[in-house]
Amino acid sequence: MKKLFLLIFLSLIFFKPVYGQNVVLECELDAHVKDYTKKNEWETFDHNQFFKLTIKNKELVLYDYLLKMNWEPNFTIKNKNRDYVIGTVVNNYADGPSARFITYRKKDGYTVLMGSDYEYGLTTQTGYCK
Repeated sequence: MKKLFLLIFLSLIFFKPVYGQNVVLECELDAHVKDYTKKNEWETFDHNQFFKLTIKNKELVLYDYLLKMNWEPNFTIKNKNRDYVIGTVVNNYADGPSARFITYRKKDGYTVLMGSDYEYGLTTQTGYCK
């Protein structure tokens, strides 16, 4: 019994609790847009867009430097493993649905942000968050 208590005591000495920390990344993404309301073609913006991506415990927060605001609502993390973090947002507005998802690859920071909107079309933004 004494050995058991000694083992528990020693394991508690070396045990360090791990708390989830927010990871804040700076992102530079190129935007590609397909406006299916007017012409059904892809267009690429010639300037990069800058964002701040904060990875929290259960959500991803995307701050847009151009608009000076967070995208709302925040992305809900659907998958978080050693390689990727994937978040989604689905909105069912009264005048039509929209959906967005973001994939962040931890290895090199490659990020894909996609959104589909009932009114404006499809937007894909790709680049790196570091």
